[in-house]
Amino acid sequence: MPCSQKQNPVFRELSYAIAAHGNWKQSMRKALDGEACDLTPARVRDDHACDLGKWLFEDCPPQIRTTPRYAEVVRLHAEFHAHATRVLDMARAGLLAEARLEVEGEGEFTRRSLALVKTLLEWKAEAA
Repeated sequence: MPCSQKQNPVFRELSYAIAAHGNWKQSMRKALDGEACDLTPARVRDDHACDLGKWLFEDCPPQIRTTPRYAEVVRLHAEFHAHATRVLDMARAGLLAEARLEVEGEGEFTRRSLALVKTLLEWKAEAA
């Protein structure tokens, strides 16, 4: 990684955000498998509570919050959490197979996650 990328805080934070999103999805899989995890319906619904949300709404530099890319990521992130809530609700209603298909297959959960990660990667490339 070029030295300028290591020193660019937005590049570094976006790298962290992408990894955090992957970790969050792993927690969602654990929740669907009945394993212990810290996801509750309220936490899943709250797009400010995950690491990416905390960065977007608390730690993101003010000059970045006015960019179109920021607005796009905030929108995609909120949509992702709204759909993740629906998936968790499906699982809690006993529709585990359908919920797993959303997370592990080509369902809306997966499509929304990929759209968010794609946009984060594009933003990261712009920040490099």
